[in-house]
Amino acid sequence: MLGNALLTFYRVTTRHPLYAALTLLGLGFGIAVFVVIALFVRYETSFEDWIPGVERIYEVQRNFMGWGSGAQEIGYETQGGLLDDLRQDDPQLAGTRIWDRDVTVHRNGRASREKEELVDGDFFKIFDIRLVAGDRDTALAPGQILLTEAMARRYFGAEPALGKVLTLTDDEGTSNYLVSGILETPPVTTDLRFDFLRLISPQRIDRMGTDWRDYNNGDVHTFLSLTMPQARQLDAGLDHFVDIKADRQMRVVPAHTVLRLRAHSLKSIHLEGSKASIVALGLIGIATFLIAAINYINLSTARAGMRAREVAVRKSLGASRSALRGQFLGESLLTALFAALIALSLVEVSLPLINHYSGLALSLDYRRDATSFGLLFAFVLGLGFLTGLYPAFLLSSFQPAAVLSSARMPAGGRGAGRLREALVVLQFSAVIIFFIVGVGVVSQIHHLESANVGFRRDGLLLTDSTTDRAMTSAEKGAFWAVLRGMPGVVGVAGSDIAPGDSDMASDQTAIEGADSKGFWIGDAVVSADFFSLYDAKLLAGRYFDLSHAEDEFVGTTRMTNVILNESAVNALGLSDPEAAVDKIIYIGIPDNRRRIIGVIGNSRFSSPKQKIQPTVFYFMPVPGHTFTSIRYAGVDEAILRTRITTAWRDIAPEIPFEIDAATDSLDKYYKPDRDRSHLFTMGAAVAALISCIGLYGLAAFSTSQRVREIGLRKVLGASRGAVVGLLIGQFLRPVVVASLIAAPVGYVVLRAWLIQFDDRIAITPASFLLSTGVALTVAVATVGMLAWNAAGTEPGRALRQE
Repeated sequence: MLGNALLTFYRVTTRHPLYAALTLLGLGFGIAVFVVIALFVRYETSFEDWIPGVERIYEVQRNFMGWGSGAQEIGYETQGGLLDDLRQDDPQLAGTRIWDRDVTVHRNGRASREKEELVDGDFFKIFDIRLVAGDRDTALAPGQILLTEAMARRYFGAEPALGKVLTLTDDEGTSNYLVSGILETPPVTTDLRFDFLRLISPQRIDRMGTDWRDYNNGDVHTFLSLTMPQARQLDAGLDHFVDIKADRQMRVVPAHTVLRLRAHSLKSIHLEGSKASIVALGLIGIATFLIAAINYINLSTARAGMRAREVAVRKSLGASRSALRGQFLGESLLTALFAALIALSLVEVSLPLINHYSGLALSLDYRRDATSFGLLFAFVLGLGFLTGLYPAFLLSSFQPAAVLSSARMPAGGRGAGRLREALVVLQFSAVIIFFIVGVGVVSQIHHLESANVGFRRDGLLLTDSTTDRAMTSAEKGAFWAVLRGMPGVVGVAGSDIAPGDSDMASDQTAIEGADSKGFWIGDAVVSADFFSLYDAKLLAGRYFDLSHAEDEFVGTTRMTNVILNESAVNALGLSDPEAAVDKIIYIGIPDNRRRIIGVIGNSRFSSPKQKIQPTVFYFMPVPGHTFTSIRYAGVDEAILRTRITTAWRDIAPEIPFEIDAATDSLDKYYKPDRDRSHLFTMGAAVAALISCIGLYGLAAFSTSQRVREIGLRKVLGASRGAVVGLLIGQFLRPVVVASLIAAPVGYVVLRAWLIQFDDRIAITPASFLLSTGVALTVAVATVGMLAWNAAGTEPGRALRQE
């Protein structure tokens, strides 16, 4: 039985190889795209699944809302004492804190920069992470440290790390720590880092003083163990909680109008800011599969009519309806099965390339995903079964005498033709929508990477190694002096902000004596030549100048000159930058007075999805927490990096050194969307290919049905060009209708995606015209040669074939 079905399938496939190839490849490509995008969606939605009980872990989000400025500071760093304050209201509340800090690890005469996580003793009660070595109950103790397996291999090689001593330097100084436990290395699907884990020391908390409980600060990550109803109940009371705890500190009543705390599920945090893109990609995967299914149905039903005489002959020879139905259903199921196998082969071949160009780690695991693959095959076979119903019941019902006496093979009539055309319209509508959104996505990403961000990105190197607390001001000064003397270096500046790292302290500000509520403003400390090095645009006033003693910030005890950015001027409600010069503002408290001496244009150091924060700039010759910016020209970057690294080792050999290009530092904001755009482009391209396969197949079928018509037209005087124009016009009609349907839908989808960006492109008619033009061009290229060949058939041969 099975052998007979396979033999019949082989004969049918080889008899019409073009239709068989189009059917198999169309459905195979669609399934392949669906599988790849499903893997991507699973990858993005599986973050933190490696943590047992992750569904009960919530992290507190801190949202500073700057009234008057429109900017918000949203993050997950809260004041250190928040957990203690929450437990005053609910002593049974389970939670822990994680405090990320920079640390220098010393091992075998080599120093490396890493991140350490300082945690509470209750850490393992919230994060039920497995230890591969050590005892969780005793591992977190003063003077002890836990490492991941990856860090243990990095610093101890093949030696067992448990019980060894590791030397660390951070803002508490240099100390030796006993390795008391080895953590299982987290998978790539995590945003958490537990490379070096140790207790928060009481001395560190004491050194924070009142800042530990100051709601203006954001130092630690606060995690709570909650059920969903408990999280909702907690959120409902957090505004009142903030009003009670933070009114005096925030100097605003009620405080929750400026500071909002909310508990967010740890599982959902990774998707924040990218949920729209992931949903869009998921819809593309589904739509591509549906396009492939429509294509499969179209080609299968069109092709079925070509087998009417075969059915008539077989019925004349004694074949029963049930036998014919079984044959057609079996052929359809085998076609769907082979298409699925082709799809999985395509996925296996393409995944390494997709991972390379998209920066992902997608993989097929048939054992782990056996259920998912079973459902996929069941769905594909179900599609094959439904598609096979049409030929199975329609063709098996044909009467042999009527079919054999007819001059033409039945094609389903005008209604079937219109249905197939409607399905083509649906296919190309989806494709053109993909094109419209794809053009917008690519244009937006190109805009982000090339737009004016308020400073010149090229020829700029950055190092945060000078932020190391072990580096003295004298060493910084010596390092800068050596840099300024290097060939090719045209400028050196220090600041506590830099492209890609614009984390700033915030405080309330307002114009002195004005009837204004004020707004929250970020503060940055820069060296004198910072603005000239970054080519910041001076809108009014002047830059800092060493000859003006009032320019240098020496504390809050005297009037200090400051510079504002354009966002701060707008938030102050001033008409233009010139109106801000010489105005007196206060920062935090009325006694903390500052005179504005200049206004610069906005510079985007952070994500393009965030509004540019109003900022006040202070001047210090050598800022304390200092990033070093190096402007260069006329020298190869690699050579300059080598020279800078050599200079660093001569001045501060015990401090690890890292240096990056400003473009690389900013790229972390663009890379996720750029990587997703690659998948989007792939999906759109394959959807277009599938639609072209379907259009070509239907055009070939339609042309084969109209051979005599074409011959008659040519006998009556129609030229080859006229016949080609007629055929192409009819084949392109569904594409034109599809473009009219796709335009408004594409606009809505593209606008919904762009709305997440503060700096975004305008939606212009060019995207729609280009997308429609590409679709029409592809369609013409698909059917043009077919129409040309059909129109070139000799009339005598065409009319004689019957």
